[in-house]
Amino acid sequence: MTTSFVPLRRRTSDDPYLFPRAAVWTRWCGIDVDHDDPRQHALERATMRADPLADEVAMWMSEQGASGRRVLDDLLENGANRSDCPEPLARLFAAVNEQPAWLDVKRVALGTSTMARQASSGQLALTAFSLLGGYLSSTVTKPLLFTGALETRAPRRLAETSQFVHDIAVSDRLDRWSPGFKTSIRVRLMHATVRRRLLALPTWQLDPWGIPINQRDMIATHLQFTVAYIGGLTMLGALLSPREIDALMHTWRYVSYLLGADDALVPKTFREGLELVEIFNRTEPGPDDGSRRLGVALRAAWEVAPLGQFVTGFARFALGERAAEQLGVPDTHWKLAPLTLAAARLLPELATLGVPGARSRAVRKGKAFLNDRLAELLAGKPASFTA
Repeated sequence: MTTSFVPLRRRTSDDPYLFPRAAVWTRWCGIDVDHDDPRQHALERATMRADPLADEVAMWMSEQGASGRRVLDDLLENGANRSDCPEPLARLFAAVNEQPAWLDVKRVALGTSTMARQASSGQLALTAFSLLGGYLSSTVTKPLLFTGALETRAPRRLAETSQFVHDIAVSDRLDRWSPGFKTSIRVRLMHATVRRRLLALPTWQLDPWGIPINQRDMIATHLQFTVAYIGGLTMLGALLSPREIDALMHTWRYVSYLLGADDALVPKTFREGLELVEIFNRTEPGPDDGSRRLGVALRAAWEVAPLGQFVTGFARFALGERAAEQLGVPDTHWKLAPLTLAAARLLPELATLGVPGARSRAVRKGKAFLNDRLAELLAGKPASFTA
């Protein structure tokens, strides 16, 4: 779905940044993006652009009912000739089965192994920083609030997000038959189904929210899994080589491609990602009551875990005082713990990067952790990725 109407995104001059701490980081990195940067206008237009290929499949599946889901699952797991496919699915699979010319599978393999190497820290960074920080935008949170996905069912949705991240991390080169590839397509079609249902509601407001799960929102999510993830890992004491950072950016460029994001909008380097963070930071609307409700629900889901207090402390440390208050993260002495952890990790991280064979052992250990953690979170109920 597209339209000529474009909701403008601007922040007031007396409150110029959505996330003040991120503004400090971008300044430290020498990021200075002009206020008339064409990417800012492209992202505004992207609020009214969706994912035509996936939307067409979602419409077809809604007409077919349960049988449509079975056809999709069979195609994902077993493949089929185009002559065997319903036309909407044939068009989607024709697009995703062929790898884009820019894809470097060796960089993808390094990116997925880096995720595995940082398995435990990565889960913490994604949950307590990337995901929670994303709630600062009241527009990005609207689909979650309308579906209740991360308010009334926060633990289950967290488990399904962990399944998605797990499947990427264990998929080496993300080939057509890998779990990461198949899960990405399932998530893409889940988003399309949610988008279709929300657009049918009279309470959904195109102005100022735009189309549900639009192209701008996809880029915001991409930044959560790349720039915010890397930043979160760094605050936890992880040492990432320049090659690993480049590989993470490339891996998630491909994942976002599979998820239906417009590659022209996706940042190709970490610096480009920081530049987009600067644009989002000064244009995205701030949190509202719904953002706080989601933040409280997410925190309640992780605080039942043995390390729940540490996670809360890390969230407070990583987000900064203002953002943490807006999302209902309490002030606690545990916010000092990440500094101690980062210092303690310095020598082990140096050894992992410098000692022959140490990185491979860390990757194997990380994959084992991800498998065990996922089994614990799913509790015998596999993720379905249905709307």
